[in-house]
Amino acid sequence: GELSRGVKVTVVTGTNGKTTTSRMIEQAFADAGLKYFSNKSGANLLTGIIAVFAQHATLSGKCPYTHALIECDEAAFRRTSEYLPVECLVVNNIFRDQLDRYGEITHTLNAIREGITHVPNATLCLNADCSLTASLAEDGIPNPIIRFGVNVPIYSETAHELSDAVYCIHCKTQYEYDYRTYGHLGGFRCPKCGYHRIAPEVSAGFRRFDASMDPPDVAPAPMIVWISSMNRMAFGSFSSWPSTSFRRSSKSPR
Repeated sequence: GELSRGVKVTVVTGTNGKTTTSRMIEQAFADAGLKYFSNKSGANLLTGIIAVFAQHATLSGKCPYTHALIECDEAAFRRTSEYLPVECLVVNNIFRDQLDRYGEITHTLNAIREGITHVPNATLCLNADCSLTASLAEDGIPNPIIRFGVNVPIYSETAHELSDAVYCIHCKTQYEYDYRTYGHLGGFRCPKCGYHRIAPEVSAGFRRFDASMDPPDVAPAPMIVWISSMNRMAFGSFSSWPSTSFRRSSKSPR
C-alpha cells in the first residue's frame, strides 16, 4: 500500500519462533545502522501491521524509514503479502498449532504458499530442517532461496514424541531421520521418493570448549536453544551451556 511505498520490508512468519527471530534480525539491523521500525507490540495480523505503518508515517502519509521488520501471523500472511513490498521473507517452521483457528496443518502451509505468489521478487529464507517449510522451494517459484538450519541434534534425549509431519508430503511414506532437533525438525529423508533435507547455506552447530582450550576458529554466539514450558522454541544465554557457532557455507551468496 501507499504507507509502505519505498520501504524495504522483511517479514518473519511461521508457527514457532517468530518473535525471537525478529529480535535477532532487529539486532542485525541496529548493528548495521539501518533506519528501521518493527511491530514489537505483537500486532501481527493485517490490521495491526497497517496500524504500525501508519504509526511510523508522516502526516502526509510518507514513511521516513528505509526498512521495516514485520512479524506476521502465518495464516494472515496470505492477505498481508498483497499489500507489502516484501524484500525478504523468513519462514521458520510449521507446526500444528491453534487448530481452532487454522484446522489441519496443510491449511497453514497452503496459506503461506499462496502468500509467496504475491511476492515473486522476495528472497525466501526457509528452514531446511522442517519438511513442510522446505517443500515451499519445490513449487517452481522465481524467488531466490536461502536455506538455514541446525546441523546437529540439540538434545541428548529425543524431543520428537509429538511430530506434526510424520509422513512424506509427497508420497505419504514415513520419514527416516539422520538426527532430530525437535518434533519433526531435523535431517529428514523419505526412503521411497527421495525427498530429503537439503544442506542449508547458513547453519548452526554446537561446539564445547573451556578456558583451557585455544580460541575456536569460529566466534561463538552466546546462545543456546531450549523448549519452554509452552513447548515453543526460543533462544537465550546461559554460560554453562555449549556455545552455538553459526557457519556460512562457501556456496552462500555474499
